[in-house]
Amino acid sequence: QMYTPLTAAAANVISDFYLAQIDVAHAGKTLELQLWDAGDTSPLVADLAVMIPTSAGWTATPFTYSAAVGTSGSGPNAACNTNTSGASTVTSVQTSSGAATGNFNGCWLTIDVPIPPTYTALQSGWWKIQYTMHNSGGGSATSNDVTTWTAAIQQNPVHLVVP
Repeated sequence: QMYTPLTAAAANVISDFYLAQIDVAHAGKTLELQLWDAGDTSPLVADLAVMIPTSAGWTATPFTYSAAVGTSGSGPNAACNTNTSGASTVTSVQTSSGAATGNFNGCWLTIDVPIPPTYTALQSGWWKIQYTMHNSGGGSATSNDVTTWTAAIQQNPVHLVVP
């Protein structure tokens, strides 16, 4: 869980967050991210990208996403159940259009990121999430929200050790 104010004093302000350290042993598998209530960033428009480590730093990597309403409380965005990339891969997803209720309010956003078979765990294997905050209204604006993230490697069986 994290809480951090996201600021946009200009048209496009980037905020990076370390996500997970992924070892080279996971090359060819899938990183599954689950983000709760991602992107309630009113009044700012927000785009989210998953950044893979490269020799030059980090770069946005392709993924697919889907969402599902995760609460019976007030205010979940019922459109979550149909908000998906389908079979198409994308390199970012808009988590807020700037409206008071984000695109994934009260919802779980699931992102599946294929880890390339040629993955070499550069930058000590650290992956990032990157928010790009858009402030088309000019001036300075700050957004605040609480979100929870999980990260897991799929196709990674449990290894039992005989004592």
